[in-house]
Amino acid sequence: MLELGAGCGVGTAWLASGLQTETTTRLVTIDHDQTLAATVSALFSDWSAVTVLTGDWRQALSQGPFQLIFVDVSEAKNAGVDDVVGTLTEGGMVMIDDLTPVELWPEEWRGKPDPVRDAWLNYPDLASSEVRVASDHAMIVGTKIAPPNAESS
Repeated sequence: MLELGAGCGVGTAWLASGLQTETTTRLVTIDHDQTLAATVSALFSDWSAVTVLTGDWRQALSQGPFQLIFVDVSEAKNAGVDDVVGTLTEGGMVMIDDLTPVELWPEEWRGKPDPVRDAWLNYPDLASSEVRVASDHAMIVGTKIAPPNAESS
């Protein structure tokens, strides 16, 4: 698993809580803020399956491939779809959170394109859907599929 944007470690804790002690599953998380990354690293110092990195989100991609990627970095949400999907295993899942449901958009947003939604919901190698997770909060969940032109064997 990969978390892009460790922040204060809340998402890291959520992801790590799903790890089984006897599994070989690992969780890599990264944050560009040295103080936050150090804090999260200290929180998970006893968790051998959790690796905390400091730096640009792209640096963590080299640790892949991944079966699950949680994208919580604005730059990765906005311009990283190719890089993120390229690091997913076939059948792997990606989650993009912090989306405002369209019907709750302020007037100045209405009728304008949403590049984040467009990129993730229409990516050819993803089967994606927007999911409402609260009355005022939505996320995109996608599964990597074989490219449309891939030949099956």
